[in-house]
Amino acid sequence: MQVGLNKKQIQPRWPLRISHEVGPYESVADSRESILQNFVFLLQTIPGEWPMNPDLGVGLAKYLFEGYLSSELDEFKSRLKKQLSKYLPSIQLVEAKFIHSDDDIDSLSTVLKITYFIKLLGIVEEIDFGLDPVKKSVMIVESQQSKVGKLL
Repeated sequence: MQVGLNKKQIQPRWPLRISHEVGPYESVADSRESILQNFVFLLQTIPGEWPMNPDLGVGLAKYLFEGYLSSELDEFKSRLKKQLSKYLPSIQLVEAKFIHSDDDIDSLSTVLKITYFIKLLGIVEEIDFGLDPVKKSVMIVESQQSKVGKLL
């Protein structure tokens, strides 16, 4: 196997996949994707999961079983802001909201829509997570870079 030494590698892409071109694993090759991956890790890490840093993480999965009018959902945005300022200061939270219709309430599902600003790159992005307590999962539904160049 010949490793491509001329390709820029920032960190391994998750989930890990073998790559014969850049080394043992496929890698994240640009800053935007690296920041997005770190942001998703922060959201999905459950506080206490890292023994040496028990405060790290938002613990998105713990909100799976909250009711639509739960005060815990209101606390989510505050926790996310604190975590971003401490662990990912290059990201500024613009908006985080749980979106659901009457049909979603009956099926116990919702979408978490997060809009954030990457200060270092001057771009606004949006990421949607599907929260489905029936399947007991959190999954990225959509991630997109906004056409807005700067947050005014």
